Amino acid sequence: MYFNYKILIFLLSFTVLRATQIINIDYSELKKENFTLEYVVDTKASLTNKNIQNQVFHPISNCNSLGYTINPIWIKLKIENTTKLNKNIFIHNDLAYFSKIISIYEYQNNRLFDQNIYTIQNKNNNSLLGSTFVYPLNLQAYTTKTLYFKIEPFTMNLFNFKIYDEKNHIHALINKNILANIIVIILFTLAFYNALLFILTKNKIFFLLRFISNKFFTKLWLYVWYLLS
Repeated sequence: MYFNYKILIFLLSFTVLRATQIINIDYSELKKENFTLEYVVDTKASLTNKNIQNQVFHPISNCNSLGYTINPIWIKLKIENTTKLNKNIFIHNDLAYFSKIISIYEYQNNRLFDQNIYTIQNKNNNSLLGSTFVYPLNLQAYTTKTLYFKIEPFTMNLFNFKIYDEKNHIHALINKNILANIIVIILFTLAFYNALLFILTKNKIFFLLRFISNKFFTKLWLYVWYLLS
């Protein structure tokens, strides 16, 4: 009897571990910023869209780091539209600029529905809005789609996935850029102030040296602005 209980507990635990995380879309506004998705690390670089459905994925939070590695990772998102309305949703990855290539395979009823490959450093084909990667997804009424994101990093694997409806998608992009815009305004104000002092003062060499010494910090803030934009 005790042995049978152990088997039952093992089977239940295995079922829970293998259960796919499903993101439900209902009639309420869509603003998912803390949820669980699934991942697998492709240590042998052998996974493709033809065998990825057979892999065992592991749960992980939507914002995470897998450390310094050049191994590709696969992110699995299963999204279900539980309404009778067609839904247009937007999947953000706020840390996509750490990636080299992002490939997306869209499945419906276990069949490949669509696929897209984005080279992040290619401005003509990266789907970046500022520094945020945005993937638009259309869900018909009462349908479920499974998305596999293959992320190929430069040196480290970072991601921060969020899911929005159109309204919150726009708000998220605007809010993320507010701080970056404030930093740029401050930098231009300081530049104008130093230029005015340079023009009006008699000791121009002092302000010229001061301007040169501040170039490093200006570049640093511009880099911060790029990351936040």
